[in-house]
Amino acid sequence: MLIFVKSYCKKGYIFFCLFASLLLAIPCLAQDITVTTSNYTVPASTTQTINSVYMQGGILTVPSTSKLIVNLDITYGPSGGTVLVQDGGQLTVNNINMNQYSGTLDIKNNCVVVLNNTLNAAANSIINIGNNSSVTATGDLNFNLVTFNANTGAYLTFTNVTIDGSSIVNMQQATLEARSNFTFNSGTTNLLGGSSLKVNGNLNIKPAGKFYSKNASKIYLKGNWQSDHPAGSDFNVTGSETILNLNGTTQQVNGQTVQNFYNIECVGNYIKTFLNNVTITNLLDLGASTLYMDGGIITISNSSPSAITRTTGFVANFEWNGTFVRNSNSTSDYLFPVGAKNSSGTWIYRPIIIQPKQATAGVYSVKAVYNTVTAHSVYDLGTSLIPRPSTPPPYPLNEKFYHKIERTSGPAADVTIFYDQSLDGSFNTIGQYKTTTNKWEAVTSVLAGPVASPLISLKAASVNDFTSPEFLIANGYVQVPLYSYAVLKSKPDGGYYLTENKQLKFRFEEEYSVPTGASLTYRVFDKSRSLKTLQNQTVSYGDNRYNVDVTSLIAGDFYWLEVENSKNEKWYLRFKINE
Repeated sequence: MLIFVKSYCKKGYIFFCLFASLLLAIPCLAQDITVTTSNYTVPASTTQTINSVYMQGGILTVPSTSKLIVNLDITYGPSGGTVLVQDGGQLTVNNINMNQYSGTLDIKNNCVVVLNNTLNAAANSIINIGNNSSVTATGDLNFNLVTFNANTGAYLTFTNVTIDGSSIVNMQQATLEARSNFTFNSGTTNLLGGSSLKVNGNLNIKPAGKFYSKNASKIYLKGNWQSDHPAGSDFNVTGSETILNLNGTTQQVNGQTVQNFYNIECVGNYIKTFLNNVTITNLLDLGASTLYMDGGIITISNSSPSAITRTTGFVANFEWNGTFVRNSNSTSDYLFPVGAKNSSGTWIYRPIIIQPKQATAGVYSVKAVYNTVTAHSVYDLGTSLIPRPSTPPPYPLNEKFYHKIERTSGPAADVTIFYDQSLDGSFNTIGQYKTTTNKWEAVTSVLAGPVASPLISLKAASVNDFTSPEFLIANGYVQVPLYSYAVLKSKPDGGYYLTENKQLKFRFEEEYSVPTGASLTYRVFDKSRSLKTLQNQTVSYGDNRYNVDVTSLIAGDFYWLEVENSKNEKWYLRFKINE
C-alpha cells in the first residue's frame, strides 16, 4: 500500500494517503491471542486492545498500572488457565466464557472490570474478587459448579443472576446487585460480615438452593420474595442483624413453608403482601407501609415491647385471613398496629394495646376485621348492653369492625381498643361475645384509654377470659342498670328524680376526649337558689356514674343539680330528697 502511495499519489495528496494508510493499519493492532503455558502480560503502564483471548493453560496478567480492552470474548479452553488483574488494574471485555471448561478469574484489590455482556462460569471454575474492586456488566451472571469469593468493599452489578449446580458463593462485606431477577436454583450462597444483596426484580429460592445470611448482612428487594425451599438448617436468614429490606412498590413474600427472618424493614407507602406464615425473630419496621396478611400468620418472637417500629404503617387483613402474634414478658404496653380493608376497599387503622398484668411469658394474637358483627347476630344482646334501637343511633354494638383477640399463654391483661369517633360512632364500653350465654356482654371494668389523634380508645382492665376471642366497642349499662342513675337535662323541666337512701345518683356522658385527671364540676342549689354544695369530680370519655351523699339536705325538699364540663357546657337535674 505504501508503494502504491509513493507511485501514484500526487505531491498535494501525500498527507491524505499517509492518513489513509494509518487507518488501514489500526485493525492489525487488535489481534487474537492464545495464552498457553508461556503466559502473556500486558505491558506496564499501557492500555492494550486485543480482539479476543483464548485461555489454554497459561496466565494472562494485567499489571497494576495497565488496562486491557478485549473487543470480543475471553474464552477458556480445555486446559483452562488464569486471568489475573493485579491491584489497581483494569479490564474491559465483552463476555467471559468459563461455562464449558474450568479456569480461574482472579481480580485483586481496587480493580475495575467492565463486561459489555455476560459472565458465564461452570465446571469447577474459581472466581475471586478482591477488596474494593468493582465488576459491572450489562448482561447476566450465570454460575454452575463455581467457587466464588467477593471480599470487603467489592461491588458487583449484573442484570440477572442465576446460581446453579454445586456452586459456592461467599460474600464477605461485599455487595452483589441484580438489576432484574436473582434466582438460586441450587448451590450455596453465603452473605457474611455485613454483605448486601440488592435485587431490583424478584428473588427466587428453589428447593435445592441453600441460602444463608448473617452477621449484619442486608437483602434489599424491590420485587417479590418467592422461596420454594423446605424448612431446614440449610436455609437461614435469621442470622444476627440480617435485614430484609422491602423497598419496592406492591410486593409479595411467599414460600413453601414458614419464612423466618431476623429483621424486616418496609419502605414506602405501599402494600406488602405476606401470603404465608412469617416469623420475625427480632424487629419489624413497618415505616409507612401496609403489611397485608393474605392468609398468613405474622409472629414477632422477640418479647421486647419495642420489637415493632412504625410511622403510619400497620398490619392488615381482609375479613378472616391472617393474624398477628406477639410474645411478651413484661408489664409494658405491647402495640398491635392492626387494621383491615373495609367493604369499599379502603384500608383503616384500628390498633390494639395489650398490657400484661404480670411480667411472665405470654403469647397474644390480634386481627382486625372490618365487617358486620362476626357470625353472631347483633340482636344477641345481654342485659349489660343497651337495647338495639328501632332507629339509630346509638347502636349497642359497633357494627363496622371488631377484633379477634386470643391468648395462647400468659397472664391477664388490660386490652385497649382504638377507634375513630367521627367515622365509627360514640361508645362507652367494650363488648365480648360469651359462648356460655351466646350473647354479647359488656366487659367488666372499662375505662377511657389513651388518645392517638384522630383515634380515641377504651380500655378493658385485667381481662382474663379469652375463651371467646371476639371483642368490639359497644354501648352498655357498664356495671349498674341505667335506670338507677338519673339522666341530666340540657334545660330544666318540671320532672324530678327521687333519691334512694339519701344518695343522689346521676349519669354523665362525656362526649369529648379529655386528658387523664380531667374534672367535672357540679353544684346543688335549694329552691331559693342558694348554693348548698360545690364539688369537682374526675371525668373520663364516655359514660360516668356519680354517687352524691345528700344526708345533710332536708328530707322531702326539692333541689337543683347543675353540672358543668371543661367546655363550660351545663346540664341540670331537679331532685327530691327521699323521706
